Amino acid sequence: MANFKKYTKKNGQEAWQFSAYLGTDPKTGKRIKTTRRGFETKKQAQRACSQLLAEFDADTWASMQSHSNTEPTTFKEVAELWLTSYKLTVQDVTFQGTKNILKNYLYSKFGDRPIKDITRVECQQAVNDWYLQYSALGALTCKASRIFKYAITMYLISINPMESVIKPKGDAHKRVKVYAKQDFNTLMAYLKDNQSDYEGYFMYALFRLLFFTGLR
Repeated sequence: MANFKKYTKKNGQEAWQFSAYLGTDPKTGKRIKTTRRGFETKKQAQRACSQLLAEFDADTWASMQSHSNTEPTTFKEVAELWLTSYKLTVQDVTFQGTKNILKNYLYSKFGDRPIKDITRVECQQAVNDWYLQYSALGALTCKASRIFKYAITMYLISINPMESVIKPKGDAHKRVKVYAKQDFNTLMAYLKDNQSDYEGYFMYALFRLLFFTGLR
């Protein structure tokens, strides 16, 4: 059950808020209620409320309440907490791939930033930069969006700033269509010489699989 209400901020601007019953605390048996404010429109408030209700986890909430002194605040802290749950839902290869995405791309943009302070403009700038560095732009924006959504369920933010970004469209002239034989040999030699850890073995095996089977 949720209630939506328009109110006036101190600066005179109008905004929307909602109050919602989420469930029951498994440790105390008490009803869990929350109020979220600062939405520009009623539709935004309704969407955030629906998302919060859908993704709310009572056990996670109870755990966070009992460890409030260590509540995550930065993007990286929230992402690492999300990873502990995510690991239980996917295969190890997928999990390792996600960790690499976070380490190589997301943390360099948002890692030490308080997650509540990350703006839509910053997200758009990050997407634009990723477009120039990484072909699988969708994977980056998807993972970033999931972490922001997770932060909403943790009551750290009220809006997912990644939802409003515009993804650049690919330009054919910017992308390499095929590898020359020499390019392939150079790449495989490099990967073969850098198998000192799990990631190195994984990347070598992955590229061999892609090249020799023609998978896309």
